[in-house]
Amino acid sequence: MQITHLRVAVAIARLDSEKSYNRATSVDGTYLYILGAAQRHGVFEPFGEEARELNAWLTSVHAGRDLCRDAWDGFMERRAQDRPGQGSRCA
Repeated sequence: MQITHLRVAVAIARLDSEKSYNRATSVDGTYLYILGAAQRHGVFEPFGEEARELNAWLTSVHAGRDLCRDAWDGFMERRAQDRPGQGSRCA
């Protein structure tokens, strides 16, 4: 999968390569973990273009709960750095 958005690439690159992340047993499981991770940041469907790309990557690797949370944390951290003084409630 080709990543086209810098914010998504940075969030993925910041993931701990030494950590052994659990994988979801199904695409539906990954989807639920994605929703939970996004909701922790006040982000809900419909997702924006960058968030959809992150979610597609998470789905492609069958991400479990911790991987979804860590990726979304990095994704939202990047947004806060890019737009100082603005809330990070939208993706």
